[in-house]
Amino acid sequence: MGAALAAQETQKAMRERVFGFEILPAPFVVAHLQLGRAYTIQGDMAKAKNAYQQFFTLWKDPDADLPVLKHARAEYAKL
Repeated sequence: MGAALAAQETQKAMRERVFGFEILPAPFVVAHLQLGRAYTIQGDMAKAKNAYQQFFTLWKDPDADLPVLKHARAEYAKL
């Protein structure tokens, strides 16, 4: 799957909230991270930064040592 298609499908899922039960918001939050990664691959750094910022904003109080958060911060720092 190409990055453009990945971004398109992630945006569609986010609009439709097609992530299962809404009692667990993590998949919706992580979708912003995936969207940021897709935009990075496409070379659209402005959209990538925005998606990462949305991820960090929505996931306000994660455990600082979570691998996904460490990776996301490292990826964002490279943008």
